Amino acid sequence: KAGDIVIGSDISIGAGTEIMSWSGVMIGDGSALANGCYMNAGNYDIMEISKPIKERTPNTAGPIVMGRNVLIATRVTILDGVEIGDNAIVSAGSVVSHKVDASVVVHGNPAKVVFKAR
Repeated sequence: KAGDIVIGSDISIGAGTEIMSWSGVMIGDGSALANGCYMNAGNYDIMEISKPIKERTPNTAGPIVMGRNVLIATRVTILDGVEIGDNAIVSAGSVVSHKVDASVVVHGNPAKVVFKAR
């Protein structure tokens, strides 16, 4: 798509992970995405449902921004406009639709904080 994908240093991206960008994706240094993750910074206007996909207007809530040392477990989906803070962990199968603070563990659909570092 049209957005830049910026990947920091010392990154691990597992097999089958997909990263798509209309508005930008930034992955901070030392972060890891496990197998089968999905990141999509952009969407189509759902009000244009009668139009063919290629004629629909793309829209976005902003880029996806992952901080440093973030761990994204297997089969996590990260949606448009999400920011994930440094040292955060997203557990397997979660769907991240809102900001994740630094140094927390989130889980579920939608992902919610289950542990906060002291």
